[in-house]
Amino acid sequence: MDDKKCKIFDKIKSYIKKSANKIKNEKPRLAHDIHERTYAGRLAYYLQIEIEKHKKKCISCEGIYVDVEYNKVNNDPKEFTYSDNNGTKDDSDFKELYDKLECIKNKFKKNDDKSSQNQITLDIPKIKIIPDILIHKRGSEDKNIAVIEVKKENSRDIFKNFDKIKLKTFKVSQKYQYTCAFYLEIREDCDFKVNESEELPTQ
Repeated sequence: MDDKKCKIFDKIKSYIKKSANKIKNEKPRLAHDIHERTYAGRLAYYLQIEIEKHKKKCISCEGIYVDVEYNKVNNDPKEFTYSDNNGTKDDSDFKELYDKLECIKNKFKKNDDKSSQNQITLDIPKIKIIPDILIHKRGSEDKNIAVIEVKKENSRDIFKNFDKIKLKTFKVSQKYQYTCAFYLEIREDCDFKVNESEELPTQ
């Protein structure tokens, strides 16, 4: 990772930690049993405040927003595409993502968990992806700064692993090329864990 990307990575990491601390210090705190989307929404709110502070010092940050579950590129859906034969792979790690989805769906099928099965659709050669949080310029792929996934600490391991693979795919994708990706877990004390081994900067 070059010096410029390292600086961006370190800056976004510091914003995440500041924002997470603000959530932890809210009174009253968020209930631990609420949906993780609520945590993602609060995190995005505080991240936008940090970005706005930085905008005053950085002209290139103009037009940068923090959005929750932003699933579009202009009017098209965000998606990974993959060719399983001798064709070209648009996203080199798509097969790993697809295989993990297939594994999850098969596990639900084995447990007769129909409601969870219906949440996952496998449509080769494309899978539509909804990231938890994006720091980006809307309507453009020129400034894809960061993609963030948020999971509760007590979530199923299979979903945690899927989110990590999803982040990896966003990071290496030739279509999106996000500068950095972060995987966060929420502990019972409303603390966000950002583990060094789970931070995924673009190489």
